Amino acid sequence: MRRLKTVLVVVWALLLVLLVPSSAWAVSTYEPAVVADTPLAYYRLGEASGTSAADASGNSRSGTYTGSTYTLGAASLLASESTNTAVSFSGGRVAVSDAAWMDASAFTVEALVKPSTVAAGVGVIIARSNPTSYESFDLRRNGSDVVWRVMNTGFAYNTVTCSGALTADTKAHIMATHSGSVMKVYVNGTQCGGDVSASAPRNPSINEAMSIGALGNGSSSFAGTIDEAAYYGTALTEARADAHIAADAEPEPEPEPDPDPVLTCTEASPCVMTLEGQDDFEVATVVGLGVLVMIQLVGVIGSWGRRG
Repeated sequence: MRRLKTVLVVVWALLLVLLVPSSAWAVSTYEPAVVADTPLAYYRLGEASGTSAADASGNSRSGTYTGSTYTLGAASLLASESTNTAVSFSGGRVAVSDAAWMDASAFTVEALVKPSTVAAGVGVIIARSNPTSYESFDLRRNGSDVVWRVMNTGFAYNTVTCSGALTADTKAHIMATHSGSVMKVYVNGTQCGGDVSASAPRNPSINEAMSIGALGNGSSSFAGTIDEAAYYGTALTEARADAHIAADAEPEPEPEPDPDPVLTCTEASPCVMTLEGQDDFEVATVVGLGVLVMIQLVGVIGSWGRRG
């Protein structure tokens, strides 16, 4: 009898496992797409607290949140991963200390942005700048334009301008590149501003930190949300911009979950299983199959007893 009770419990447990709906877990494909292009630094900006901005490139090049006018935990700009938050800037910035790894002769900067305004004025997205004089490079909003500026060895700027590329309170994916001789910008996967011939970027002097959300001295602050900022030591192609955008595609809606089974047992009646939203035939079929299985098991166990 003890063996019979054990078998019945196992059968009911199996039925419950089969009937309980499975849950689909959302997994980001954007981060792997970025990491596949070996960024020199990658700031997901998903911190909930503290002043350290983690580097997700694997190179341990963390930045520091500076200033008081930024908000951690802003809504993510990723369609594929809403749980990894972003940062809302209105004067603060992320500062990354000057280092030799920034001195790339060909490079790319990338970020997701959502400006709160596109009124006249400048808002820096990513820059490398000297606090007192000039910028080695900066990707900025100027009104509704996206502007990519890189200083050459003659201390003059080569510039790409994407006119009217931004809309207030609207997400945009921006990738800006410098191959050593040509500069390009892609907004939402489409090149804008054309190919701009450019001489080699200058080799920056010391104390030119990289910053996200403003220049290194805190000026020209970006108003709005920035997410998934990355810096690469190569000039990425339009195909890679498209690949990153495709990796952030809106996930397909999940199918309607199966109803949860409800097992009701009383002293006056045997246990009855009901499934919310299912018709009587479907419920009867599930329960009937369970009963048939148990009857067969009872017969097998009985035969074991007679043989013993």
